[in-house]
Amino acid sequence: MGFAATRFASAPSPIFSAWPPAKGAGLRKLLKNQPLVSPDQAFSIVGSRPHGHIELVLGAFRRLALPALLDGSASPQRARPCSP
Repeated sequence: MGFAATRFASAPSPIFSAWPPAKGAGLRKLLKNQPLVSPDQAFSIVGSRPHGHIELVLGAFRRLALPALLDGSASPQRARPCSP
């Protein structure tokens, strides 16, 4: 073990010693190239919009008034093919 290893391994840095334990644990994970949060916790899908060919078909479907041909009144059978 060289001089540099014994000099820095014995005492924590005064900059980081005032940090809360959770913040220090996060820094250790970051320096070890470990993920800070799981992908499931990082993202949540709250909704999506139709795009591309789906949007084109739905637009034509509504312009041609096909929902009214499927069922005259609003119903689950009418709503299924009309929703993206």
